[in-house]
Amino acid sequence: MNLLMSDASRPIFPDQLPASDPDIMAADPVIDPYADSLIHRGMPEDLQPYLSSSSTPGELGRLGGYRILRLLGEGGMGYVFHAEDESLQRPVALKVLKPEVALEDNAKERFFREARAAAKVRHDNVVMIHQVAEDKGLAFLALEYLEGLPLDKYLKKCGEVTLNQGIRIVREIAIGLAAAHRQGLIHRDIKPANIWLQGVGLALTQTPQSISTGFRVKILDFGLARHEVEDTHLTRTGEVVGTPAFMSPEQARDQPIDARSDLFSLGVILYRLCTGQLPFSGATTMAVLTSLAVDDPIPPSELNRMIPNYLQEVILKLLEKKASKRYQSADEAVEALAGIENRAGVASRIRDVPYNLPPPPSIDTDDELNVQPTFRTPAVPAAPPMLDLPPARSTNKLFIGAGFFGVLVATFFAVANKKDPPYQPSPEQVKIVPRDKPKSVGMMPGLATAPFDGKQARVFQDSWAKYLDIKVEIENSKGMPLNLIPPGRFAMGSPEGEAGTPRSEMPQHEVEISKPWYIGTTEVTQAQYERVMKNNPSKFRQMEGDPDAPVEHVTWEEAQAFCEELSKLPDEIAAGRVYRLPTEAEWEYASRAGTRTPTFHDGKPLKEYAWQKDNADGRPHPVKQLLANPWGLYDMTGNVWEWCSDHFDDQYYLQGGGKDPAGPATGAQRVMRGGSWGGSDKTCRSAFRVGLTPSSRDGMGFRVCFTYE
Repeated sequence: MNLLMSDASRPIFPDQLPASDPDIMAADPVIDPYADSLIHRGMPEDLQPYLSSSSTPGELGRLGGYRILRLLGEGGMGYVFHAEDESLQRPVALKVLKPEVALEDNAKERFFREARAAAKVRHDNVVMIHQVAEDKGLAFLALEYLEGLPLDKYLKKCGEVTLNQGIRIVREIAIGLAAAHRQGLIHRDIKPANIWLQGVGLALTQTPQSISTGFRVKILDFGLARHEVEDTHLTRTGEVVGTPAFMSPEQARDQPIDARSDLFSLGVILYRLCTGQLPFSGATTMAVLTSLAVDDPIPPSELNRMIPNYLQEVILKLLEKKASKRYQSADEAVEALAGIENRAGVASRIRDVPYNLPPPPSIDTDDELNVQPTFRTPAVPAAPPMLDLPPARSTNKLFIGAGFFGVLVATFFAVANKKDPPYQPSPEQVKIVPRDKPKSVGMMPGLATAPFDGKQARVFQDSWAKYLDIKVEIENSKGMPLNLIPPGRFAMGSPEGEAGTPRSEMPQHEVEISKPWYIGTTEVTQAQYERVMKNNPSKFRQMEGDPDAPVEHVTWEEAQAFCEELSKLPDEIAAGRVYRLPTEAEWEYASRAGTRTPTFHDGKPLKEYAWQKDNADGRPHPVKQLLANPWGLYDMTGNVWEWCSDHFDDQYYLQGGGKDPAGPATGAQRVMRGGSWGGSDKTCRSAFRVGLTPSSRDGMGFRVCFTYE
């Protein structure tokens, strides 16, 4: 819902912004979820039939009593104009829904809901909606015209605020939220891009004494807002909306939310302003949501020693994962923040990139906010990206199962609104009979029952290969290597009390894999995928021409289709191989390779076995570059996430163990395993489970398998 800078407001930061800065030199840039870029041209052709002709020089046309002066921005859903209210002769920001978008199901209703939600809140800290209307079939809304800059732009350009300024900003956000919450509205997308600093240029560069009257915070964009008791029929089924780095855990889980969800987002902003980084971060959306699910934020005082204990307590209370442990209302948060302001005088400035200094002890006095801060190097990258990742229509929403980046960490994050049809593998996909059944040699070996070490793992492989008169390592007709995995028993999941273990991995239970089977020695590579499917969906295509780059950006359906196409090849039919995705139980059994420790490389550096956030440099790497597990499988942890065949249910383990479990019969999500190049040591554990909608693709890969009998 976002607003314009008037010509009179520029230059805003003469002592901090270069004169060549495009956001300063361009006339009236718009900062808006609908506006992907700054566009300065005439009236769009698709709107011309709907507008009254212009009779005044400098006009582009007229719409519903407004003189349209210039086009400022265009996005997937609409246009934003600088306009003038004819009757009141005041400038406005006019947001117009594109005609073709208005034809989509409920699009116009959602557009009007945004305006009506914001219009209910009349408060100095909330942007004002002047009018919402429809003229000649065009839906539009007129917004308050503001001078200033959004908080994210300010941080990007100036990189710093004082502690007092940060507290002041967050307190005013909380005041605006309190007004919205009293109307029963939850914003659901509180983030720096939706916080406008009116009059910010002068106030934040003058002496701090002018801060109390120098600027005002305005909350923007109630486009995701919803009444606490509102029917959800206008939200697409299975959709979770928000910005990953700022959403609350319950919002990410698509659970019912209340006003306390906005307070969590408020805490993320306060953490960012006080430390220069986000509490939950990562190189990908998956990594961010994983961090949100399993990580506790680094105590702010470890990143900025000038943060007093009483401020840290407020920040961490806002960031409690359980809503019941946070402040129970925005008014309570306002009171706590006002108390901090009253205790401290003017603070020194916090910079966006922390200095490389050792962490000093915390202090707790009434004047520590007046001292020059120092920082320690953070455990995660400084100033991580905020990951405002737009789907195709650039609405700054994360669409689970519907959008381009539909990814959630399903250790906690379960989307349950829309269930895809249950996958029922054919008998051939779970059991195959070779055309020429080989002879068995000698006595049948016993089951490989964990725990056993690496040498024993190889003995089990060799014994079963000799008994079945087959090879441990084979290569199929497309040059894909596969390794034999003997049948066996193991403890699936994590034991009670293991550090960092979510409940979805418990209780640990015994599982039997009853038949020998082959699994890909590596993740399917881009070259292998292209040989079978004649295309390559990867975002990191042929890294520096390396054919062994793993295929990624693959949906569950695409991985399943690959298995089906591979199985149809004449040589594979002749060999009696019917390929499929491994079950979750098979995957963990193959990854553990006899171990009962959190990772199969227990006691050895993770970086020797897995490409993850500490060594991957933000991208996947060619397969077989690191060490294999005891069964000769590479990249079972890290590099790319790997699809499994099962539906995901975070309560499934309560049903206990058994023989060859295939997972729940139905569900909205499919299982992913193994972590990725953006993951941590927690996601690279053998038992770590993730549930994703089958249409998700960001960072997703897979490996194939087939059952031998």
